[in-house]
Amino acid sequence: MSVKKKIVYILSTGHAGSHYLSLMLGSNSKAVHAGELFQLGRPPQRRKLDEVFLKQNRVLEGIGPDNIEQVYDIIFSRTDPKTEVLVDNSKIVRGWAERFVDNDQYDRLYIHLIRDPRALVRRFLMYRGLKNQLHHRWKLMRNWRRLRPFAEWCSTPTLWLYRWLLENRRITEFIDSHRLNATLVTYRDLAKDSGAEVRRLTEWMGLTYEPGQLDYWNFQHIGTEKRGYEWVKEQKVRYFDLRWKTDLPLELQKQISHDRLVNQYLRQLGLAFTDEGATRLRDPYSDRWPHAEQLRPIHPKLQHQRAPFEFLPLPWLRTYRELRDWFLAGQAAVPSTRLPLWRQFSENWVTVLVSCGIMATVAVLDYLTGPHVSVAPFYLIPCAVLASVINRQWGTCAALITALTWSLVHSLEHNRTPDGVALWNCLMHFILLQIVVLLLSRIRIETVSTTSSA
Repeated sequence: MSVKKKIVYILSTGHAGSHYLSLMLGSNSKAVHAGELFQLGRPPQRRKLDEVFLKQNRVLEGIGPDNIEQVYDIIFSRTDPKTEVLVDNSKIVRGWAERFVDNDQYDRLYIHLIRDPRALVRRFLMYRGLKNQLHHRWKLMRNWRRLRPFAEWCSTPTLWLYRWLLENRRITEFIDSHRLNATLVTYRDLAKDSGAEVRRLTEWMGLTYEPGQLDYWNFQHIGTEKRGYEWVKEQKVRYFDLRWKTDLPLELQKQISHDRLVNQYLRQLGLAFTDEGATRLRDPYSDRWPHAEQLRPIHPKLQHQRAPFEFLPLPWLRTYRELRDWFLAGQAAVPSTRLPLWRQFSENWVTVLVSCGIMATVAVLDYLTGPHVSVAPFYLIPCAVLASVINRQWGTCAALITALTWSLVHSLEHNRTPDGVALWNCLMHFILLQIVVLLLSRIRIETVSTTSSA
C-alpha cells in the first residue's frame, strides 16, 4: 500500500528562521528540503535572490512559471521514491499557499513559525529607504482598516512592529478560515531546544525522528539556502541569534513587549514574551475543529468528542478560545505562594466585615420587600468586593454563603417550595455569583500585572 505524499508548508514573516527549520526537517531520510519554491514561479529577473541562493540541480531544472502548478509532482518524480515529505518554506500565504490549498493530491501540513517581534523590528529597521517605508505604510492602511489613521503618522519602529503583526495575523486567519492541519513553533524554542522541537515536528509530520537531522550541514539539499549563514555550515555550529538584545534600545524593547495589540495576539496564540524571545505555552492550532476526514488520520480517538461541535460557527469557537486563553493566562500569573488565611483576614478584615454587613442587609431587605420585588443585583456586591479586593478564594466563599442565604430567603417567602427546587435554585444562584467572581478576579490580576510592569 503506497503512502500518500505530504507537503509541509512553513508560513512565517521574513527573517524568522524558516530555512533553519526547513533544513533540519528536510534532513530526515524520508523528507526533502525544497526551499523557497515560490521563486521558481517567477521569471528569473524577478526572483528575490538578494539573501538566498538557488542551487542549480537536476531536481529543480526546468521548473518555471509555465509548469509551476506541477512543481510538487515534478520534484517527487525526481527524488528518492522513499521520500514521503516535501518541506516548502516559501513562507508566503497570498499567491502561494493559497494557490495549493485545495490540492487534495497530497496531504497538506502547515507550520506557523513565529519570531519575537523585537528581533524582526531590529531587522526591518535596516531597511532605510523612504520608498520602502511608504510602501509598507500603504499596505498597512489598505489591509488593516482599524489602523488607517494611525499608520500615516506612527514612528518607523511601530510601523515595522505592525507589519510583523499584520503578516502573522494573515497566517492565522488563513489557517483558521480553511481549518487546516497546522502547528506552531517559535524561533526561540527552535534555537534553544532544537532537539525537542524538531522531534515534535518530525513526529507530527508522521516520520520517525532521527538525531542526525540537527546536523543538517552533513546532508545535500536541493532547495534555496541563506547567503549570510554559510559560515554556520562551515563551522558546523548551531547559532541562536539574539542580536536584538544589544542592537535595540531598551526603551524600544519595552515598548514592543508592552504593546496592547501585540500582547492580545500573542495571548490568542498561547505565546508569551521571555528575555530570549517569544515562547510557546501551548499549541493554538491543536484546538481547531477540523472536518472529520482531516481529523481521522491524526486524532482518531477524539473524533467522536469533536464531531458534535462541527456545526458551530468558527467565530463562536474563536471567541471561546480567546476567552479561555485570557482566563488561563491569568491563572498562570497568580503567584505560587499565598499568604495564610489568617494573614489575609488580618490585612483585609475591614473589607470582609463590610461585605458580610452588606450581605446581611441585602438579605433582610429581600425578606422585608417580599417575593414581588427583586433585589438580585445587590447580592452580587459582597462577592464582587471580596473577589476584586482580596482574591478569588474569598469571592468564592462569599458566593457560596450568598447563594445559601439568597435561597433561604426565597424559601421563607414561599413556604411550600419543594426541597429539590430549593436546591436547584441555590445551585443556579451560586453559578451566577461565581461567574462574576471569576471574571472580576481575572480583571484584578490583569490590573495588578499592568500596574506592576508600568
